[in-house]
Amino acid sequence: MIRARIAAAARGDFLLIAIGLAASVPLIVAGAAVVMALLDRFPILIWAGAALLGWIAGDTIATDPALAGRLAMNFSMTFVQEVELAAAGAGLAFALAAGGLWRRLREIKTRDNAARAAAGGA
Repeated sequence: MIRARIAAAARGDFLLIAIGLAASVPLIVAGAAVVMALLDRFPILIWAGAALLGWIAGDTIATDPALAGRLAMNFSMTFVQEVELAAAGAGLAFALAAGGLWRRLREIKTRDNAARAAAGGA
């Protein structure tokens, strides 16, 4: 996507394309490093990101044109808005619950592997 924008801005000039790519790649790498440093320092951002993705997923499902149109045809707009809010909240809750369950299962597996290693090494 970035390459397409750089090529469009360069208007076919290969030197400008090369300069644009040479400048954009280090910026992307540096940006990724900053994001990773923030995630290491503030792990709550991972949960916030998961909650945001869950909210967006639920809202996207509820606002799908086929579903929203059918709901609007059969129910009032107030009900449709409530369904959208409920679906977004359900997506948020599902994302956080799935993340918490996955984390808990990983902790159990790590603890069991450590116990096996200690028992086998003794």
